Amino acid sequence: MTSNHASSFPNAFEMVTNARTGTADVEDVYFMYNERLRIHLIDTPGFDDTNRSDVVVLQDISHWLTASFKNKIRLSGIIFLHRILDPRMTGSARRNLLMFKKLCGPNAYKSVVLATTMWSKVDLAVGEKRERQLTEKDDYWGAMYNKGSRVFRYLNNLNSAREIIDHILSLHKEVTLSIQDEIVNQGKEIEDTSAAVELNAEIIRERKKHQEELAAMKEQMQEAIEMRDREMQENFQLEIEELQSKIEKGVAEQRKLTESLEEVHKRKEAEFHAFKEHIQRQQEEERQRYQRDLEQQRRQAKEQEETLRKWYDTEFRRLAEEQAIRAERERKREEELRRRHEEDLRRMREEQALRLEKESRLEEELRNRYEAEKLRLAQEQAHRHERTDKEVREAERRRAASEEANQRALERERERAEREQQAARERHEREMEKIRLDREREMEKFRLEKEREERQYHADMEKQRRNNEAREHAMAEENRKKQQQMQEILDRKESKSQNPATYWHGAADKAFSSKLPRGYEGSRPSGR
Repeated sequence: MTSNHASSFPNAFEMVTNARTGTADVEDVYFMYNERLRIHLIDTPGFDDTNRSDVVVLQDISHWLTASFKNKIRLSGIIFLHRILDPRMTGSARRNLLMFKKLCGPNAYKSVVLATTMWSKVDLAVGEKRERQLTEKDDYWGAMYNKGSRVFRYLNNLNSAREIIDHILSLHKEVTLSIQDEIVNQGKEIEDTSAAVELNAEIIRERKKHQEELAAMKEQMQEAIEMRDREMQENFQLEIEELQSKIEKGVAEQRKLTESLEEVHKRKEAEFHAFKEHIQRQQEEERQRYQRDLEQQRRQAKEQEETLRKWYDTEFRRLAEEQAIRAERERKREEELRRRHEEDLRRMREEQALRLEKESRLEEELRNRYEAEKLRLAQEQAHRHERTDKEVREAERRRAASEEANQRALERERERAEREQQAARERHEREMEKIRLDREREMEKFRLEKEREERQYHADMEKQRRNNEAREHAMAEENRKKQQQMQEILDRKESKSQNPATYWHGAADKAFSSKLPRGYEGSRPSGR
C-alpha cells in the first residue's frame, strides 16, 4: 500500500514476470520470487489521487481488504512509499499518511515498511536529513518507527526491492489491518471505521473552512456591489461558485461515505458491466476496422500485382519487338555480306579468266615468236651453212632460256592469282564466322536477359505475395492479441466483481501456497 505517486516499486519485478492489469482500482501484481514461492503485491490507489475522491479510494481499499480477509487471505506486510525528493510534507501527503495509519492500526506497525524513493534526484546529505526528519517526528513516521516499522531506501532497482521483500518474508507472520478487524470481526460499516471517521472529520473541517471562506467572500462581494466594480464582482462570483461547488462536493462525499459494503459491491458491479459493454463495443469497432484495413490491403495488393503484371507484359512485348528488329537487322546484314561475297567471287572469277586469257595470248605470242624465230633460224641455217656449231648452240641456249623465263613468269602469275583467291576465300570465311559468332552472342545475351527478367518478375511476385501474407498474419495476430487482452480484462473484471478473493487467488494458487511455510503464502499490498 503506497502513496499514489510512487508506484514504481512493483515495476522492479517486471524483469522477472508481471501480470499487471493497468486499471485505477486495486491491482494484484504477482511474480515468481524463486522456483517455489510466488509473491503477490497488492497495489492500491492513494488518498492523494487527484483523479479519485478519498471516499471512493477508501471504499475500494475496504472492499478488497474485507473480501480477501473473509476468504482467509492474509497479508504478510505493508509497504508505504514516500518521495525523498519532496522538501516537506504537504497537506495531501499528510492526509494520505494519516489515512494509512488509520487503515493499518498500531498493531500492524511492526509489519510496515516505510520506503523512500527517488534518491537519484536528490543530494545524499539532503536526503539523509529529510529521512531523519521523517523518523523523528511523531506526526510523520515517528510513531510507526518507534513501534517497529522499518525504514528502507528503494533505489529503483531489483536489489533494493528484494531487500524489502526479504525483510517482510523474514517476519514469518500474518497481519490483520485495523479496518479488516473493524468491518469483519466487529461488524462495523465502512462509515463507522476509524479511517472513515477520520475522513469524515476531514471532510467536515474542509466544509467548515469553505463555508467561512464563502461568508467572507460574500461580504467582499457586497462591498464590490456597493463600489459598482463590475470586474471585481465577476471575480468574486466565480470564487463563490467554486466554493459552493466544493461544499456540495463535500456533502456528496459524506453521503457516499454512508454506503454499505453491499451498495459498494453493487456500484462496482454496475461499473464493471458498463466497462464490459464499453470493451465489447471497442472490440467490435476494432474488428470492423481490422476487416476494413485487411480488405483495403488486399485491394492494394491486387492492384499492385495487376500493375506489375501489366508492366512485365509491356516489357516482354518490348523485348520481343526488339528481338524481332535485331533479327531482321542481322538477316539484312547477312544478305548484304552474302551479296558482297558473291560479287567478290564473280569479280575474282572474271579477273582470273582475264589473267588466263592474257596468259594464253602471251603463250600463243611466245609460241608464235618461237616458231618465227625457229623459222628464221632455219632459214638462216639454210642460207648460212658457214655458221659454226657454236653459234647454233648459243642460239639454242638463248631460245631455251627465253622459254624458261616465259614459263617462270607464267608460273609466278598463276601462283599470285591462287594466293589472292585463297586470301579472298579466307577473308570471306572469317567475316561469315564473325557474323555467326556475333549473332550467337546477341541471341545468348537476349536469352539471358529474358531469363533474368522472368526470374525478377517471379521474385517480385513472390515477394509481394509474402509481404501480403505477412501483413495479413501481423494484422490477424495483432487483432488476436487485442481480443485476448480485452477478454482477459473482462474475465478479471467479471471474476473480481463476483468474488475479489477468487479473482486474485485461484484454486491452483491455493494448492501451491498450502505447501509453503507459514507466512509465505500471503499477499502484500503495494500501491502507487
